[in-house]
Amino acid sequence: MLERLSHDGVQVVGVSRDNLLKYARKEIRDRKVTFPNYSDASGDVMFGLSKVLYPNGIPTTIVVSGGRVRWVHIGAFASYSELHRSVLNRLTP
Repeated sequence: MLERLSHDGVQVVGVSRDNLLKYARKEIRDRKVTFPNYSDASGDVMFGLSKVLYPNGIPTTIVVSGGRVRWVHIGAFASYSELHRSVLNRLTP
């Protein structure tokens, strides 16, 4: 999915709220995550986005297109196909 989306100019970025970086790094490694991930242990990034999302909703998926937040999903997805379908539906005009 990431390869297909990247051809469309979409970037995927992860932000971890885990204040224990060793656990976040383990999850990233275990899940073989290939997109960039950043730490937000202080919560500054989530606070900055508090007008568009619930700050304690983890995990949160945010679709941004053209510099605008198009969709926010709080919580886990039941499957990869649900995630894929949901994101693509928000990106197609």
